[in-house]
Amino acid sequence: MLLSLFVTTVLAATPLESLLHDAVTQANADVTGDGSSVEITYSSEVSFTVLTLLLEEDGTFDPLAYLRSEFDAGQNVTASINLTKSLSWSPGDRTYRLYFLSTTTQTPQFHDIEFIEPTLAGSVSSFILHLASPLPYSPSIYHRVDPYKGLGMVLTPLFGVLLIVLFLWKRNMKLILVLCLLVSARFSLDALRYTFDHSRTWLTSRTYAAAGALPEIGKDLKDLGAEGVFLCHTGTSYARRALGYHAYPILIVGESPTHVVVHNAVDWSLGDGILRCGDETFNVLSINQYIDGSQLFSVIQQ
Repeated sequence: MLLSLFVTTVLAATPLESLLHDAVTQANADVTGDGSSVEITYSSEVSFTVLTLLLEEDGTFDPLAYLRSEFDAGQNVTASINLTKSLSWSPGDRTYRLYFLSTTTQTPQFHDIEFIEPTLAGSVSSFILHLASPLPYSPSIYHRVDPYKGLGMVLTPLFGVLLIVLFLWKRNMKLILVLCLLVSARFSLDALRYTFDHSRTWLTSRTYAAAGALPEIGKDLKDLGAEGVFLCHTGTSYARRALGYHAYPILIVGESPTHVVVHNAVDWSLGDGILRCGDETFNVLSINQYIDGSQLFSVIQQ
């Protein structure tokens, strides 16, 4: 018997490294097709998570535009992933990388996968949805703002071309000024939303956006009189720079630290007082665990 399942698909904000690290079993597959959604028929004894990444021609992807879908357990179930929710989606043949993650050792069995072709009306509504979507937030926004996108197209250059055409054709400066004010107002709404969200999380949980608990950890390190800290982290150099800023003048070191900070790390473990991060090991004592999952340890000198 074939069952149909409605799957909740969201534009995810959790770092990919954390999701992959938390999975007990994982598998991935690349599929190519033209579709506004993709239907997957499977059988599974347990629920599992599917991450959908839209790959560019060079194999890269936007880490802020991946989708997360939760699939329920069942036999011969057909579930649909709405691909248009990703700001990188556009009509036409695209390659999607699907990660299948489970918190158990049981893995699902897949029977079929099929793309549902997009319609003109659906593409237009997706474009409007992308325009109305707030800018994804990342540390890069501290220094530069990512452009607005629609159907995978960067809209800022298109807006610039529109202004040039209006100037050369109509020479209507009032209309051009109104359009510029509308774009500025659109960004101001995003800035206001992020200001509210970041202020709320800082006041309630002492975490700040992508930095998480690093500002609070830096303060704790100074209160503890740390002489050097080892940062166990997976990802870009942003966390190292953020912690170095908030913990200054305490240095982030690779050898002989007095403290260890674990923040968004994948390759680490703790057992019997021994903390392993990659190839490094430390005898440690736990000091604090923070709401974003970060942990602070003191190093027991031998």
